[in-house]
Amino acid sequence: MPWINEYKLLITGARKTLEPKQRDIIFELIEHDLNWDYITRCAKSEKILPLLYHNLNQMEITDRMPVEIHAEFQRLSRAITGKNIMLYEELQKILRLFEAEKCLMIVLKGAAYIETLYHHLSLRAMGDIDLLVREQDLEHVRTLLLKSGYHQKDGWLQHPRIDNHHLVPFYHRKRKTTVEVHWNISMYPSFFPINMIQVWLDAVHQKFGESNGLILSPEDMLIHQCCHLFMTHGGDFSLKNLCDVAEMIINYRHQIDWQLLLSRCQANRTSPLMFSALTLIEKIYQISAPVGFLPALKQNCSNKQIAWLESIQIAAFLQNQIPKNIAPLSRMIWIRQNRQRMVYLLSALFPPVHLMRKRYHLSKNSLRLFGYYLLRPVQILYKYGRQTIQFAFRRALG
Repeated sequence: MPWINEYKLLITGARKTLEPKQRDIIFELIEHDLNWDYITRCAKSEKILPLLYHNLNQMEITDRMPVEIHAEFQRLSRAITGKNIMLYEELQKILRLFEAEKCLMIVLKGAAYIETLYHHLSLRAMGDIDLLVREQDLEHVRTLLLKSGYHQKDGWLQHPRIDNHHLVPFYHRKRKTTVEVHWNISMYPSFFPINMIQVWLDAVHQKFGESNGLILSPEDMLIHQCCHLFMTHGGDFSLKNLCDVAEMIINYRHQIDWQLLLSRCQANRTSPLMFSALTLIEKIYQISAPVGFLPALKQNCSNKQIAWLESIQIAAFLQNQIPKNIAPLSRMIWIRQNRQRMVYLLSALFPPVHLMRKRYHLSKNSLRLFGYYLLRPVQILYKYGRQTIQFAFRRALG
């Protein structure tokens, strides 16, 4: 297959820590006549360009790249590093602000992974700052951010998103930073009921530069990332998110209580998401969970979920650049019972009133609520309807 060398370079090169055998593979691949336009396009779309460029640079083989490709990698890597520095500095300011107000906060995803998994600001791209706060503190947090110069994006533009676990994003016009404030690490608490009281009890203290913060426990971090891998807003999963899961297995293998993790996945119904993520990790990176863990997870997966996972061929997706997504309305595949799937569909179109008010900061008597309810199903079906039908059609053919 003409693309297999490029695929190997993308998979092998986008790793935090390279073992000698992986370095040997890269040295061998770099000698081939590679399609660097294809590699660049995939590295950008899969959001792994910083890792790939870092490793090629550390191995001192960037001179084997075409000059214009090297320049493009260098430019994009510097841009990502610059944005990460800006977001990290802003995060520290927010942490100090909330610490002064005695308001607890857990740092999620990008910044937490940079601090605990990658240990370098240039290796993992950050799009925004994701924070988890206690549900009872949402209004206080919102007030603090608004007083700090942030503005909330207009709810009319945001409501087509069908998840209900964070507020409308905050944006700082001068600093060009976006903050998402979450109150739950489950995008759909009704179907994946994560015990948030336990999440807060298990949170771990973490330094971010000179500022103090909290991060998720290794078990909760893995659950959250496996959910995020398949349940992103657009429905697509990238190798960047898969790399995050791989690094968690490598870094926390001996700290994770695997029996506790299994029981939590069973309790919050995330076993299919965890099983799918770890199966892909084993298939692509040859990184395995402890013996017996995957079979135990598999017992809580439906035949349809297993069939969908087996149909995934990452290399084929990379080769053809076919979107690797599950349309938001098609996420019903992760829900086992037909009745619950129907409830999910209806709740996506018409969320409970209390969630609508919370997310868009609507007063009890606000007439905008009725406008949201009227417009929401039209926009969701317009935005995701075709994608959902195409997904269902591909599955039927498969």
